[in-house]
Amino acid sequence: RLLRHRPRPVPHGVRMSEHSAESVGAGRVGFTGTREGMTDAQRAKVNRLLRELAPIWAHHGDCVGADDQFHDLAKLAGAKIMIHPPEKPDLRAFRLGDDIAPEKPYASSNADIVNATAYLIACPKESSVQYRGGTWHTVHYAERRALPVVIVWPDGSTHSDGGVRG
Repeated sequence: RLLRHRPRPVPHGVRMSEHSAESVGAGRVGFTGTREGMTDAQRAKVNRLLRELAPIWAHHGDCVGADDQFHDLAKLAGAKIMIHPPEKPDLRAFRLGDDIAPEKPYASSNADIVNATAYLIACPKESSVQYRGGTWHTVHYAERRALPVVIVWPDGSTHSDGGVRG
């Protein structure tokens, strides 16, 4: 259940295409997760969250593993897909979305995902908060930007800062 819905203006430097006329964030969910992929419990919880949130747009980083799995779940939930691909192709999933941003370094693409969405779903491989790694850098960046974050732990339980209840 969405508890807070706050549109935000397009941040400076974020390239959005034809859907950028809409306020950034409204109906948009971002995703970050481990390249090792989601557990079955994480997939089930993310599927439930997406069906509850019913986003118009789902943003992900097009990496192998969790991003690849999220892509399918978001499509099943009826969302359009915005891909923020990494410039390094070695861990890229090469999924086809409804729109695609320019290739950028991982940190820049992850920041763009946060800056373009109203809430973030994170699926880490760890069962406790970490301070290293791309998933965690994205989570901490989102928290600094006061973006609601739902962390879906490997066992399917969630931690939320108040944006979405798990």
